[in-house]
Amino acid sequence: MQKKKKKKNFRQHLDHHIKEIKNSTDSPHIIAFSFAVGTFINMLQIPFLNLWIALTVIVIFKKINKYAVFAALVFWNYFTMAPINVISYKIGQGVFGNSPVVVYQLQYLTQFIHFTKRMVVGSMIMAIPVSIASYLGVRLLMVLYYQIKSYKLRKKSAAMKSK
Repeated sequence: MQKKKKKKNFRQHLDHHIKEIKNSTDSPHIIAFSFAVGTFINMLQIPFLNLWIALTVIVIFKKINKYAVFAALVFWNYFTMAPINVISYKIGQGVFGNSPVVVYQLQYLTQFIHFTKRMVVGSMIMAIPVSIASYLGVRLLMVLYYQIKSYKLRKKSAAMKSK
């Protein structure tokens, strides 16, 4: 009985948020910008801190669309990031090339620093164009969504007037 109640509460909670998203009055710019911010945060690949950084951004900037930020975090999850990680590392490798490796007493530390600096630099370089592309894509989708929504409302009101 308790499990069914929890499922029902979760479903009601989810339905409430979906309605809130659909009835959002945010402009396509704000939604797309918020998604791009979420994309940028996730592309920086700071393990386990992405969510906290996103929450901090949402608290500091009141106009940002929290659903779009979290949608970006969900969209750019660890599965979709796998090919991007490879590209990020290759970009970092291109930046650093065959720079001398500082050797530490612990071999693991040497390898960790060697790979991490390439990955971080590559991720920072990748974050900017991917965020811009996600902004443009989401803005286009939102403009289309609002146009379709407006068309349906006009069609519905015209049908109501003709009755």
